[in-house]
Amino acid sequence: MLMVCLLDLGLRLTGHSSFAWLTLRLSPYKGLSYAQQYPGAKVIYRQWNSFSRVDVVSSSGIRSLPGLSYLSPHPPPPEHGLLVDGDDLSPIMLPDADTGFADYMPSAIAYQLRPQAQTLVLEPRGGLDLVIALALGALQVTAVEVNPLVVEAAAPSTLTRVYGW
Repeated sequence: MLMVCLLDLGLRLTGHSSFAWLTLRLSPYKGLSYAQQYPGAKVIYRQWNSFSRVDVVSSSGIRSLPGLSYLSPHPPPPEHGLLVDGDDLSPIMLPDADTGFADYMPSAIAYQLRPQAQTLVLEPRGGLDLVIALALGALQVTAVEVNPLVVEAAAPSTLTRVYGW
C-alpha cells in the first residue's frame, strides 16, 4: 500500500493524473452538490487546509436567510453561498445588498433590546450575523473565525470592511 501511495504522490507532483480510485468524491447528498444544480451555478472559490475544505458558489438561485420572518416585505438580496466541507450553506452578501431584511431576522431582537451594542460574533462563516449587526446599529462588531480559509473566501466580497481587510 505504501508503494501505491508513493506512486500516486509522484504522479500528482509531476502534474499527471493519479489513480481514479484514490480521488476523494463529495457525497451527492451534501449541500454543495445541490448548490451546484442551481441555474448558472459555478464554484468561484475552493481551497483546502489541514482541517476543512471551503467552497464558494455563485448563482442567482442562492437565497439563504435562515429564520427570516414571513412578514418581511423585503426580498432576499443576491448572495454567494459559502460551504465548509461541502455542507452547511452560509450566505455571503454581495456588495450594495439591501439590508432591510435585517429587522426581520431572529437576531434582530438583541439589537432592539440593546441599541448601539458592542457585539462579539463567534464563527460568523459568510458573515450574515456581521451584516445584521452593522445594519441594526451595532457600534463595534468583533468576529472570531477559527478557519482562515473562511475569512479568505468571504473577504473578497462585501465583507472586506467587516473582516478588516
